[in-house]
Amino acid sequence: MGIIDSGRQDRHKELLLTQNGFGYNPTSDTKLKDTQKFIRKMSIKRFFIKKNSEGQISESMNMERSIQKFKPKSKFCPNEKGSQIEAFNKMILRDFEKLGKNLGKDIKRKNLTDLENNILIGLKDRKELTIKSADKGGGVFVMSTKYYTTETYRLLDDHLTYTKLFYNPNLKFNQEFKVLLNNAKALDRNRLVTHHFDCSNNCCCHLLKIRLDSNVCLYANTKKLELKVDSYFRRMKTLKFIGAEVFISNQEYAQRNIKTLAHNLYPLLFKASYLHEKEEIIHALVENWPLEDFNLGKLLGKTVDCPEDITHWTCHHSLSACLWGLKSYVLNCSTMYSKRLKVVDISAIKDVETQECKCKKPLGRWERTKLLSQICYDLLIEMQQVKLYPSIFEVDIDVLCNIYITERSYELVVQALLMRCHSPLKIRCYNFRADNLSSNRFFYVVKLAEPAFLHKLEVVHNIRLGLYDLQVLLHKFQFPQLVSLTLPARTFNVTQHTTEDDVILSDIGEKLSNMTHLSEITLSFSTLTGRLRKLLSVLKTPLKILDVANCSLNNIDMAYLANSLHSEHLEVLDLSGHNVTVLFPTTFFKLLSKASQTLKTLVLEECDIDDTHVHMLALALTNCFKLQEFKFLGNPMTSQSIRHIFRMLAVLPLLKYVEFPVPKDCYPHDVIYPLDDSSLTKFDHEKYNRVKESLQVILMQANREDIIAVTPLFGSYDAAVQEISNELGTCLITSFKDTLEKVRASLEKL
Repeated sequence: MGIIDSGRQDRHKELLLTQNGFGYNPTSDTKLKDTQKFIRKMSIKRFFIKKNSEGQISESMNMERSIQKFKPKSKFCPNEKGSQIEAFNKMILRDFEKLGKNLGKDIKRKNLTDLENNILIGLKDRKELTIKSADKGGGVFVMSTKYYTTETYRLLDDHLTYTKLFYNPNLKFNQEFKVLLNNAKALDRNRLVTHHFDCSNNCCCHLLKIRLDSNVCLYANTKKLELKVDSYFRRMKTLKFIGAEVFISNQEYAQRNIKTLAHNLYPLLFKASYLHEKEEIIHALVENWPLEDFNLGKLLGKTVDCPEDITHWTCHHSLSACLWGLKSYVLNCSTMYSKRLKVVDISAIKDVETQECKCKKPLGRWERTKLLSQICYDLLIEMQQVKLYPSIFEVDIDVLCNIYITERSYELVVQALLMRCHSPLKIRCYNFRADNLSSNRFFYVVKLAEPAFLHKLEVVHNIRLGLYDLQVLLHKFQFPQLVSLTLPARTFNVTQHTTEDDVILSDIGEKLSNMTHLSEITLSFSTLTGRLRKLLSVLKTPLKILDVANCSLNNIDMAYLANSLHSEHLEVLDLSGHNVTVLFPTTFFKLLSKASQTLKTLVLEECDIDDTHVHMLALALTNCFKLQEFKFLGNPMTSQSIRHIFRMLAVLPLLKYVEFPVPKDCYPHDVIYPLDDSSLTKFDHEKYNRVKESLQVILMQANREDIIAVTPLFGSYDAAVQEISNELGTCLITSFKDTLEKVRASLEKL
């Protein structure tokens, strides 16, 4: 530790500590100059020393002799090994073994006394001091803050080192970088040329401070640069991957020579083919797959050869070719072909709103389930009708996937699951989602899906699963691996509960406690007033995701949440539909304070947060430094309050996505919250656009252009709902017609 005095008066104990315990030995200027002069002299002498004809240093000019006057050569010669030395060696080795064991037992043991520790804390907490690491080494310097600031400005004002810039270096950097990337590689049929430049330099990962004039400085935030630089580097590929792209560019040649390729090239070629949507090559690669596993998450994710993650490319053509290739793999009768494939994992595919593939047509989760079930069913029929090699019947492949089943796909999926024991392709469900099914059909298909292996169970929308049905489900099936549970609306309704219903609720909580991996629960639109503790307190693992939107929680429920173990582990929290700032401001503030170290997503939609509560909300969010998403649609805030919220949000370093409401002053004065569908779109669009531009300016001034701020009037995109929207619409119309028929029949009886 070095100390730059600069006129400051050290405390006596601090001086003693730094001088004694930390080797406070400042080197004088004369000693530094003498040492540097000596090193330079010896280096020059070594370089210019005379050598003989063979290029060796003559004995008379040997460096060891030249340096003897500074430090005589040691003449120490150890004694030969004897019994006493061997005994000493064994004793030392035993001591080292004991030391290792003791360190393992007491790994948190401090190596400082309490006095030394308190002195160091005192140094750290003193505002008039600045502690910095040395420029070239592991040393630490304690200096006066005033001295440090003065020296910093003096260095920046050195016009010999720093010159004024009359242009924006970010724009110039972007222009030159684009030119560099455009000329970085030249592809030809006969030759491949790539200009290599080092991407490991992390100069773009620091805060840049560029002097524009004597008073103005341009601060280019690291996140702004990272976003722009990442857009360039994200698609950069190695020469090996570019070679794979050249290979698949000739489709006929590639298909003809696939079997002759080395096995370790198959993953590389598969990603290249998927990226360029080469359906026939994808089919051929899967048909001849030589490895033991086929994991789409690893194949399409970030790799060394191609950093771009394309697991969100649910391209209809590429995925269909991949799944049909599995059928061809089983039926491949080549005698020279050895089948090693045991596991196929397609569960890592992500469904997103915008497809980046050329066809722009996604193969969603529901369609993937239907297609895979159809392939398994067709494969069984074809194996019965065509004469095949006996070895084909020995093929046994587990296909890990996320099943999404509705009334339309029920028959086909059930057939595939029923005949799983006879099929070479065995569907193994990782995540299970059911919608628009009767209770009987739901229970039956859950049984076929092997509940013991499920990690995620989603029961949504048009499935009537009441309190008694849920109790039967949890008693009938065991879910030891379940991590996430989503229950449909109105599963619980405690306003109509009897004493017997409370006993059932406690029993359900006990069953949930047996799921030792359960960390995600969605209970939205269930009435749980005063009963949340009874349901969640028995859980043996803390929750990371909790959705209690529109659950009519009261002060007792919020007090439990704020003081429970779950609050310190929550990563996603949805409290939509609760007036948190009016009904329970203290417990809400406490809940966010305890969750601030882990919370990544917070949803407060339609919570009746108006201008009078904006400051409290901003204060509650101040410490949530890990927050990545914040959604507060449907709240009656004016444009001024939303701007205030955005100024606070711009400080959160990890924030990426914000959903904000249309300002209240953009709507007519007589509008009533919560807004209904008819009045939701009746606002002043020009005024809203001006407000949105002002919000973008706030983010730009804070160098947070990486934050995406949107206003989805009808809620966030849900790929699962979007995919079966027609079926859900038909179901709603049918339910409405049935209700009208019942009303008409009742009226006729009267």
